[in-house]
Amino acid sequence: MSEQESNDFLIRLLKGETHLGIQLTHRLRELSGKKSINIDSNTNRRNLCQLLGLAEEETNQRLKKERELERQARIQKLEVLAKKKDKVWQQVFEAIALKQAKPLDQAVANLIDLRDLAQYQGKLEEF
Repeated sequence: MSEQESNDFLIRLLKGETHLGIQLTHRLRELSGKKSINIDSNTNRRNLCQLLGLAEEETNQRLKKERELERQARIQKLEVLAKKKDKVWQQVFEAIALKQAKPLDQAVANLIDLRDLAQYQGKLEEF
């Protein structure tokens, strides 16, 4: 297909001409010398239910992988927190003593992390 003809198709596409895809397909077939498309009827074709099932399976695998990555990231965060938990407890007590909204919000967030750490370490009753 010449550059001019390609540009003409692009201009017609931008103008929103209907059925342009069909016309382009016919033109490309003319240029290739093929009169029709041969579909091998012996190939195993999947039906809609199979395709939907495969899509659902892929989605489930992707979600499972994402959850595992999130879990690993959370464990890593908890292990870092374990190394400095005494300091975090001190920050919580200091924030509570200030009796201000923003430090109290941070104290609550720290307490949630400390609770999760205790649960991860199996020391929830000590918490």
